Amino acid sequence: MLGGIYTEEKCALCGGKMKDNGRDAVVCPVHKGQRAKALYVRFGRAIQKRFTDYQLASRFLTGLRYKVDEGSFDKGDYQSSNRLAFQNLTGKYLAIKEQTVKPGTFTHIKREIGQAAAWFANINVKEIAYGEIEDFLLGQQKGISSKTRHNIKANLHAFFVWLVKRRVIRKDQMPEFPELSFELGWRKIVDIETQGQILDKVKELTWNTNPL
Repeated sequence: MLGGIYTEEKCALCGGKMKDNGRDAVVCPVHKGQRAKALYVRFGRAIQKRFTDYQLASRFLTGLRYKVDEGSFDKGDYQSSNRLAFQNLTGKYLAIKEQTVKPGTFTHIKREIGQAAAWFANINVKEIAYGEIEDFLLGQQKGISSKTRHNIKANLHAFFVWLVKRRVIRKDQMPEFPELSFELGWRKIVDIETQGQILDKVKELTWNTNPL
């Protein structure tokens, strides 16, 4: 079949070339426990895209093969110069947001959209659907609070709404987003008695220098 998943790494035990096992990793044929971490997809002579996750690389390659089979493959859609590449469009989006929101708000938007850009890279925004978004939100974003995950989803959704407004994608091409629930934690509340003790202590420490 056209294309494949490769690595430039060598086996740490024998120095041998590592190969795609066709299931879940690029491994040393002799020492199968040795798995490559830096992968790339080569598709003909035109496309070479790097990955650190085998499943993502495999899904990308399968998508390319499917496009060829259905006759809709266009190598320009997958090149970094493609104007519809996720990274290219998020760069423009952030440039606009920097001028239209408060600096503190922009910091959060930049961080969360940046995480999405690192994940989706040069994928054409028209190719990003519910499944890809769910994989990003639930797969990549591990070890974070439900509230943070919800914020990332909200900023990513706002980005796609912007794409519709800019007529980069049609309204019917707007992807669905998974439902994410979250619970806000309770703040610790100081009782009235403790508040009085705190105020008395503040008065004791500051009255001589600032009696008013």
